[in-house]
Amino acid sequence: MSLSQPLIPRPGALRQQLDKAAAMKVMTGFGSVSLGIWAYPASVSSKTLSLSRIPGSTTQILAASLLSVGVLSAIFTLWLHGKSSNEPSYENEECWFAYENTGQKKADLFYAHTTTHAGLARMNMSWEDIGGTCTGPVAGDPDLLVGQAAAFSEEANVYAPKYRQMGFLAQGKDLETTDEHLDAVEASLNMAAGDLERVFCHFLLKRPDKTRPIIIAGHSQGAILLSRVIATCLQGSEQQHLLVAAYLCGGYFPLDLFGAVITAHHACRSPTDTNCIIAFDTRTPKFKPESLNKIVGKIGLWAHNLYWLLHGRYCARHEGTDDVGKARLQINPGTWTNENGGVHLGASMTSSMARPPRGHVKDEPLVALKGWAAGTKVNFYSVCVREDVEEWWPGCSKHGNLHPIEVQFWFYNIRENVKERLAAWFALQKR
Repeated sequence: MSLSQPLIPRPGALRQQLDKAAAMKVMTGFGSVSLGIWAYPASVSSKTLSLSRIPGSTTQILAASLLSVGVLSAIFTLWLHGKSSNEPSYENEECWFAYENTGQKKADLFYAHTTTHAGLARMNMSWEDIGGTCTGPVAGDPDLLVGQAAAFSEEANVYAPKYRQMGFLAQGKDLETTDEHLDAVEASLNMAAGDLERVFCHFLLKRPDKTRPIIIAGHSQGAILLSRVIATCLQGSEQQHLLVAAYLCGGYFPLDLFGAVITAHHACRSPTDTNCIIAFDTRTPKFKPESLNKIVGKIGLWAHNLYWLLHGRYCARHEGTDDVGKARLQINPGTWTNENGGVHLGASMTSSMARPPRGHVKDEPLVALKGWAAGTKVNFYSVCVREDVEEWWPGCSKHGNLHPIEVQFWFYNIRENVKERLAAWFALQKR
């Protein structure tokens, strides 16, 4: 189907139908495989034996074995279906979560979602299997268009594509102590980034008003990949001057990308700065940076090496754990500078990673204790908020790491800053 009509986040009723259809697809896959397995003993019994004549214990063992095979078949269907995924064609609406090409808001938002699937036994996820809602088993939010993109979309028309994202496990391969995974991880990064590069060029070409300012936003994997989209697609284009800001939340953005890779845009300097890049990694003092590299066994995130591979090995290969890593861009959403302190305007309660505190009114911002954000500290590795964050949002910090919820955590700071920064951009155009 061609994109002749605007594709917007679908209403709840339609979304439920789509999700049920997706679930039925998985269940149908499970049924077809399982029925095929169950059919074999039935056909044998009709010719050679009767299950009723088999001793009870043997029947139970046989049933349990066949059930186990059925469960494994379901896992295979759920995780491996679409392993050889087709390249998405962004002329088709099925390749988008949102495509507001007839929207009349002040800006256009290009949003790249975070990692939503684990990726068992494959490096990249099939875009066809994601469904109509921007979520997944490791997304941490029932709908990322509501939990994340909505922080930016009050003032902007949303363009949110599907892409062949890296699975979580693919990102966690050991890139420090061995070279055996380098080529596979680089190829996986190139597939995911390649999709976003193609769709961003489509976005620049097809958006109706090519004088409208652009906001770029992403979280985690989406933010990492957007650094290459900015370098290869926006930078040097006729529309590069339209960038209000790129919010690369939880993106582990290394400072040495500036100059070496990013040359047309700069690090954010103020709440009203434009044509700039914003990144932050939210933590508390109890977080151990090196823990990123050893999440479970040999599974860990080597962010600097991911950037090294993503940008064509642009610098010397980084060595050492994250606690002795290279400096990263850290812009405090409490001040929108690299300075300490600031204010916290409220968190959104959409995330499934942390429950609202008792007594919180649904759909209302969760506001920090008065003066609480004044204790925020900025260093080269993180925006470090006070350790007592759990006194007003219990369970929000796992081992001092707010990465899974940091867009939701700073949701209302982001929303207000988009308004302020966009107003500043328009003011500059009048000079």
